[in-house]
Amino acid sequence: GEALSAEELPSVMWIDPNFATDNRRKLPHLFKAGGFLTVSEPFAEVLRGFDLGRTRLYPVELLHSDRKERFPGSHYLLNITEVHRYFSPEHSARFEPLPNSKTSYLAAPMMPAQSGDISVSPAAMNAPDLWIDDTIVAHFFCSNGLADALRAAKLTSRLPLYCCPILTAN
Repeated sequence: GEALSAEELPSVMWIDPNFATDNRRKLPHLFKAGGFLTVSEPFAEVLRGFDLGRTRLYPVELLHSDRKERFPGSHYLLNITEVHRYFSPEHSARFEPLPNSKTSYLAAPMMPAQSGDISVSPAAMNAPDLWIDDTIVAHFFCSNGLADALRAAKLTSRLPLYCCPILTAN
């Protein structure tokens, strides 16, 4: 959720030589590289058609372990900086509270996650199309429109998407 500038992010990354067998892998459309969320050009193109708020995409060159051969295609580090606290634990079915957390995290979805596990407040309807909730560990949220566009572009085969009920305002 922290905004980073291009100068704070790597512009080139490579596979550790200890994992050189990964040089032959086809990269997924969304993955972590060096701890950063990383997306392919097709994934980035879909994102660019939506309201990302302050979230930014930064180009990164991905190299094989020899630090010379490039992985095909363009890739971007995805810096999600939209942080909203829309998680509603009192209306959510399956999550694990994190007792005595030293962070702002309150919960983690139970695995395997299922649609309907996590409910969000009505304010989520006014959010950008992509955000994180800093009270839920290791998940991001996106609008139905963005999820539908990613599905239509066939970019979700390795991206589990779950529906989160939006509570009604009372």
